[in-house]
Amino acid sequence: AVSQEHNMLCVAGTDKRIHVWDTRTMKKVHEFASHRGAVTGLAIRDGTGQMFSSSTDKTLKVWSLDDMAYVDTLFGHQSDVLGVAPQRKERVVTVGRDRTCRFWKVAEDSQLIFRPSPGGGQLESVAFTSADTWITGADDGTVALWSTTKKRSVMEWKNVHGFGEEMTGPKFATEDEVDAAVESRLDAQAACGMPETPDPPSNIGLCGRWVNAGAGSK
Repeated sequence: AVSQEHNMLCVAGTDKRIHVWDTRTMKKVHEFASHRGAVTGLAIRDGTGQMFSSSTDKTLKVWSLDDMAYVDTLFGHQSDVLGVAPQRKERVVTVGRDRTCRFWKVAEDSQLIFRPSPGGGQLESVAFTSADTWITGADDGTVALWSTTKKRSVMEWKNVHGFGEEMTGPKFATEDEVDAAVESRLDAQAACGMPETPDPPSNIGLCGRWVNAGAGSK
């Protein structure tokens, strides 16, 4: 995660620690140590020094880059927390291996819980698109749009990533929109040197479906 206002780069991983570097001097300036499991995600709230970290220890932690200090731990997930995305207000969305997506109101210390459809894939990534809506990516190739007004996803595009299975859009998607999405997937596979085949290449496997990163434009 990068804080342009503070000229800092924050990195973390399986060592359970968060390392903070000064981008001007290229020197390490601080190290946070509080997680009991690998750190799976870092995100800094725009325009602030507030940083969030997700971890396999089932927690979401809050840090201050202004004071170089630990602030709080948010509990709720029942398994590994895989992704975290904040917005300008003190609102954060996380996804975890407990098959939940959680919308946190940090100042109020409260959370809303959202779940994918029965039989759906494991949520792997998340990104805000507006103050009250966000997208998630799953390990079955599904990309979904969520809103604070509904406990289930607002709409889903299935098999956005992967091989051999037909991509399907939400019920209100037109045939042209689905065709354009399919063409985009094929172009992406071609750009990666992957052949247009009905079955996944032998060296790809199910990992070719995972949507483990996402980005939104507010």
